[in-house]
Amino acid sequence: MTAADLLASVPVLAVAALGVWALRLEGRVNTHEAVCAERYRRLEERHGEALEALAAIDRKLDAMSR
Repeated sequence: MTAADLLASVPVLAVAALGVWALRLEGRVNTHEAVCAERYRRLEERHGEALEALAAIDRKLDAMSR
């Protein structure tokens, strides 16, 4: 194997490494998006529960003032 053969294989290895990197990055992005979507869903649930609790407090205060 000559130096020219070694230099010819560098672009092939670089493209292969780039492909592996891109696949791993896509997996990390997809995982991050799934985690964020789940967190947002939980926050929406908690927001709804908080609104219901505030409405219940409001009704109790209205009943006490009568």
